Amino acid sequence: MKNAVLVLTAFLLLFPYKLMAENKVISIEDGWNIENDRSISFAPQLSIDEQNIYIYSEKELNDLEVIIKDSLGNVIYYNVTTVSEYTTYPINITDFRTGNYTIQMIEKYNYIKGIIYIE
Repeated sequence: MKNAVLVLTAFLLLFPYKLMAENKVISIEDGWNIENDRSISFAPQLSIDEQNIYIYSEKELNDLEVIIKDSLGNVIYYNVTTVSEYTTYPINITDFRTGNYTIQMIEKYNYIKGIIYIE
């Protein structure tokens, strides 16, 4: 009986995670020049959850151009912003439909291009 309760409890704890959308950063093409940098990575990092895409940087990024395109190549988000050092810049994705999106971040001669899947 204890084993049945343990298995049922484990199933109930894991089941809600399967119902949640699994948004993922699928791939990153990195063209960020970090040759002159020593121990700190100055390339911004992407992460995603059910509500936001997050851009994180350990260095202040001025005039960071952020472009998000849908699978047809239509620009659905465009903004030029500053990301302060050691902070996270959120982009709300609650109105995005299911599918693949391309995100580009450009600062001067540096760029990162990623593919994001929203379920």
